[in-house]
Amino acid sequence: MKAIFLVALLLTSGYAQKAAEEVRKEPHHDLHHDHQKGDEVRKEPLPEAEAEKAGGPGHHLKMHRAKDDPNYHGEHGSMIIPVPEYEKYGCSKCHKLHTKGIKSKTGDQDKKEPIAKQSCKQVRVKVCIENRTNGSGNQPMSPPLIHAASRSLGFYNKGVLASDSETRGFCDLAEDGVNSEAAEWLRRNVGDLEPATVDCGVLAAEDGIAPGDTACFELRLSCECAFINNAGVNVPKEDVYVNVAQMQIITNDNFWAAGDILITRENGNDFLYEEADASEPPFQAAFTSLDAGCEINNELCTHIPRSQCLALDACSAAQDAETCNALRAEENGEIDDGQCITGEGAGNKLSPEIYGCPGEVASMTIEVLEGAADGPNGPPAGP
Repeated sequence: MKAIFLVALLLTSGYAQKAAEEVRKEPHHDLHHDHQKGDEVRKEPLPEAEAEKAGGPGHHLKMHRAKDDPNYHGEHGSMIIPVPEYEKYGCSKCHKLHTKGIKSKTGDQDKKEPIAKQSCKQVRVKVCIENRTNGSGNQPMSPPLIHAASRSLGFYNKGVLASDSETRGFCDLAEDGVNSEAAEWLRRNVGDLEPATVDCGVLAAEDGIAPGDTACFELRLSCECAFINNAGVNVPKEDVYVNVAQMQIITNDNFWAAGDILITRENGNDFLYEEADASEPPFQAAFTSLDAGCEINNELCTHIPRSQCLALDACSAAQDAETCNALRAEENGEIDDGQCITGEGAGNKLSPEIYGCPGEVASMTIEVLEGAADGPNGPPAGP
C-alpha cells in the first residue's frame, strides 16, 4: 500500500508541474490589453496605490510615456474609461483612450474628441488721433500706446512720480518714443494691481503720426471685459477705461495722454460712443503736452530720439550726429505741464518758435464699433 501511495503522489506532482509550465507559456493578459480581442471590461482599474503594489494595469498605464512608447496615451498617462464613460465616446466593446488625436493599440482613432473652448467675439474700439502741431510745434508723434482696464489707473495724472513711470516702462515712451516696454509691463502686471483690476487689452502701435496727419487704430477688448453676443450686441462685463499716450519726438520727455476714459454706461450694461447709436457721438477731446519728469529739459540734440535728431538741420553737425540720443539727463521729477521746446534749455539749438507747443498738440476720438474683430489686435482701422 505504501508503495502504491508513493507512485500516485509522484505522478500527481509531475502533472501539476507540467500544468504550471503550460500556464507560464500562455501570453499575459491584463485589463489594458484585453481590448485587442474586443473583450468587455471586466472591472474597474485598480487604484494607483494598489496597482503599484500589484503591478496591475494601473501600474502598467502609469509607466506609458511618450519617450518609452510611440503609441503613448497622453503626456501624463491615461486611464481606462469606465463603462458608462467609454460608451458615450463611441466605443461599445473596447477600452477607449480619452486623449485627443492619439490612436489606441487597436489602431482606431477616437471617434469623439473633447470640444475646444470657444473664444468670444471681441468688441472693437476705434481710436483716431490727429497730430495738431503742424505749423505750431512741428512735432512728429511716436507710435501711440493704447490700453484699457476695468478701473481708473491714474498712470498719466499730474504729480505721478517719474520713478513710478520708469517702473512701468513709461519713461521709455516719454524719452525715446518706444512703447514696447510699457506695453509689456501692462500685460504682465495690470491683473495684479490692487484693488482688483482686469487687463482689457493693450496695443503698442507700430506707426507714428506726422504733424497735421490723422491715424486710426483698433483696440480689441479681452473676453474678460466685453464680448459680442449671438444677437450681435456689444456687452460689457466690466467697466472699461481707455488710456492713450504718445511722445512729442523733438523733446526730452514730453508727451500727451488721455487717461481713464470710461466707455461704458453707468448702469454697466451698454457702451457709450457706439457706432450704431446716433444719439451718442464718438468721444472727442483735445490735449496739451505733458512733461514726464523722467529727463531734464536741456533741449539738446543729443537727448532727443536719434531718428529725429539726424533729420533736423539744427542737429546736423557731425558731432551731434555721432551722439544723437546717446545721453540721458535723469531728472526723477513728476508729471507736469509741458511745452515741448521752450528755448530755456542749455542747448539753444532747437527753436521754440518752430518746435514749441504751448497749445493743443493732439485731438482724439473713440468709438465702439459693431461686428466681431478679425485677425490680431492692432492694424490701423482707417480714418
